Amino acid sequence: ALTEAIRSGGHEVLPIEGGAATSVVRPPANATNVQWVPDGRSVTYIDRSDPGWNVFRSSIDGGAPSPVSHVTDGRVLQHAWSPDGRRLGILVRAGERLDLWVTDADGRKPVRVTQLSPEIITSFLWMADSRRLVVEASTRPSDVVLIRDFR
Repeated sequence: ALTEAIRSGGHEVLPIEGGAATSVVRPPANATNVQWVPDGRSVTYIDRSDPGWNVFRSSIDGGAPSPVSHVTDGRVLQHAWSPDGRRLGILVRAGERLDLWVTDADGRKPVRVTQLSPEIITSFLWMADSRRLVVEASTRPSDVVLIRDFR
């Protein structure tokens, strides 16, 4: 059963001393941006079957996944844990806007960190101190191509 779980997209937990896997965490098939939480006890992922594409947590001990983010206006496109595991950064698209939000580890106390315009955030990373973020942003170029009489 453990081997089958790994083949179907599971994440295997192995002891560093060697030996058999101690557990497998298997996010749903529509999960994206799968990441280990810094404490090593669970993984988080964006569940695209959720209307807000919220971040969910699955423990290595099993049990039902639990929501971490609670986005109702827009969708989560990316998430990243602070190195100390106390905060979660989430990139949220709401309409044409892309903003970076930071929440506590349990998803409470969301704070919008960016309000950029016309730039859009393309990626972000936590600094080692877990207190600052590096944000990459750019303007969105638009190319229009007209093809006539295509055969």
